Amino acid sequence: ERGSDDEGGGAGVEDTEGKILQRHKREWKGLRSQLGDKKAHKKAMGAATLAKKSAKKELGKEIKALGDNLLARHQREIAEFRAKQGAAAEAKAGAMESEAVAETTEGVAETPESDAKAGVMEN
Repeated sequence: ERGSDDEGGGAGVEDTEGKILQRHKREWKGLRSQLGDKKAHKKAMGAATLAKKSAKKELGKEIKALGDNLLARHQREIAEFRAKQGAAAEAKAGAMESEAVAETTEGVAETPESDAKAGVMEN
């Protein structure tokens, strides 16, 4: 799975939240390196002319967008993972509950006492 964790790759089939968070950490580290280079370039650009100033502003917007997009994607991936985990846990709990009900009703034999309690009387 390590080969599928390259930059820009979406979430693979990861079975724990910890693995997802580790991948997010690696992606942030890569992005910080990339943004550091962009910020250094932006600082070196200067703002002597209007064209340079506009280019510098555009680079700043690009830097912010990259960070915001990665953060939004990470939040979405964690939310989706947690929703899947919650749905799986609910399905498992529902299956266990129905099995328990089936087990309790299998061994119950109707007796005259239970009929009398239910209001059924024999003549």
